[in-house]
Amino acid sequence: MDHATLTRKARCGRRDWISWRDKTGIIVAMPRSPAALKAALLAVGTQGRFTLVEACTATRFTYRWRDGIRMIRNSRFGC
Repeated sequence: MDHATLTRKARCGRRDWISWRDKTGIIVAMPRSPAALKAALLAVGTQGRFTLVEACTATRFTYRWRDGIRMIRNSRFGC
């Protein structure tokens, strides 16, 4: 999935999306969920980064391993 399609899905679909590059260089994107966060963390490793595209505004944020762990913990409590 390219960045333009990802941005459009986030803006029009009212869901946050997570994207990352796998080991072969292909961009993988999934709607934000604890399972998607875990898949992104396992794919990028501790030194890699993944991108979160916010719903409605389609603003992109780049996060690291520690941020992903925090997001998974917060999702357990509904945050």
